[in-house]
Amino acid sequence: MKPVDMTVFHDPPRTAGNCYSAALASILNAPIESFDQFHRLYTIWGLKHEAGEIVTYEERTAHIHEIQKRHGVIPVHVQFGDLSIVPRGLSIANGPAERGVDHSCVAIDGVIVHDPHPSRAGLISIEDYEVLLPIIWPPEMVPQAVSQGPFVPTEIPT
Repeated sequence: MKPVDMTVFHDPPRTAGNCYSAALASILNAPIESFDQFHRLYTIWGLKHEAGEIVTYEERTAHIHEIQKRHGVIPVHVQFGDLSIVPRGLSIANGPAERGVDHSCVAIDGVIVHDPHPSRAGLISIEDYEVLLPIIWPPEMVPQAVSQGPFVPTEIPT
């Protein structure tokens, strides 16, 4: 993980902050600029959602598809009720910031290790986590049977 700081700050109705993009860039060791299109799509969704407007399925998922397409991972939302169980390893912790906005930070084993905002104040509380799951496997990691085509069972177990 290489800490990356946010470069755009929450300023509705003009833009949402890019703390989530900075958290993604930190975990994926990628330049924050590689998330510009994601941030544009996220801003459309986020600002409409904050304003109580109807958000279409395409608007709600376009930013997620952008991450899949460019970085080969999918963020999976993890919420465990009282959050007494936390994801192991790297994750994105989401929750309210003292600035009165929702915010995202990088966590390891549930502990915030990087706040991409210059204040470094972290979160008032963690409301949920997101973990990044790979969806594109490097060729050397794909089992031979899978690379030869779809699995078709020859027998049905009894």
